[in-house]
Amino acid sequence: MSTIDERPLPSLLPEYCKGCGRCITACTKDCISVKAAGLPSIVVAPQAGVQIPAAINQQPASLSVNELAPASFTAGAVGNPVPTLQWYRNNSVIPGATNATYTLSVAALTNNNASFKLVAANVISTTNYTAISSNATLLVIADTNRPVLLGAQSLGLSQVQVTLSERITLTTATNLANYAIAGTNGALAIFSATPDGSQSNIVLSVGAMIDGAVYLVTVNNLADPSAAGNVVAPNSQTNFLGSSYALLAVGNPTPTGSQVTVGNGYNITGGGADLGGVSDQFQFSYQLRSGDFDFKVRLDSVSLADAWSEAGLVARENLTTGARSAGVL
Repeated sequence: MSTIDERPLPSLLPEYCKGCGRCITACTKDCISVKAAGLPSIVVAPQAGVQIPAAINQQPASLSVNELAPASFTAGAVGNPVPTLQWYRNNSVIPGATNATYTLSVAALTNNNASFKLVAANVISTTNYTAISSNATLLVIADTNRPVLLGAQSLGLSQVQVTLSERITLTTATNLANYAIAGTNGALAIFSATPDGSQSNIVLSVGAMIDGAVYLVTVNNLADPSAAGNVVAPNSQTNFLGSSYALLAVGNPTPTGSQVTVGNGYNITGGGADLGGVSDQFQFSYQLRSGDFDFKVRLDSVSLADAWSEAGLVARENLTTGARSAGVL
């Protein structure tokens, strides 16, 4: 009789992850086990990415700007973890300047020859890494030009808008003694002076004007906010027409429009791209109305700048570029 030598089969033990110590079937770390013949197992655990010390990969550029104009510096940094950023002016921290671009909304003359740099930093395995950009120099060109009186226009019969070539300080813009308006009936009373957001347009509230009458406005002592405090030429003057219709350039069209009395009507000029969408751009001569009203206009003629030139009567909900309107053009 033959004898069969039966040996017990080896136990099938679970294989354990060398990276996390858990059973391979239960491992959620996707560890990679690499084994070469005759060598012990080598386990590599994946990482979110290779850690890289902070470094500057784009240097800021020096620039020159006119006084009170904006100025922007941009630099680039790389690293993993993502570096924190901080801008410096003349080696002093600029509060809140923690983006790749730093912008001075108004470059005062005190910033002339100032140096700006970006510092990037990160931490790897408790070690701090810092990278510093080169210095970028800001050259500020001093404003030595006087503000210029560009014109004036009535906004109805109780307001006059005076337009200057640049921003005017609030102190001089709101000083009523800096304005005088004369008409056929003598001096016109001025009750208040209010700059708009640009501070280059000042709206004067005045006594009642006569529709169609010509007025002369004189300005003095209006100063710009430059370090030199340039002042408008003494007794700068311009004429304007008193009108019950206020002239407004909706959407900042070009060229600049105008309104001149001719007989019992007006010659109105202006430019613009279109009327009837959500970004209207046109010249508007208007009066305010509320409730029900009847209105009519006779269009004598239109000089065409191109095939799309148009003119007519429009009623608008408000003066914004996307206001609802109805009209005949």
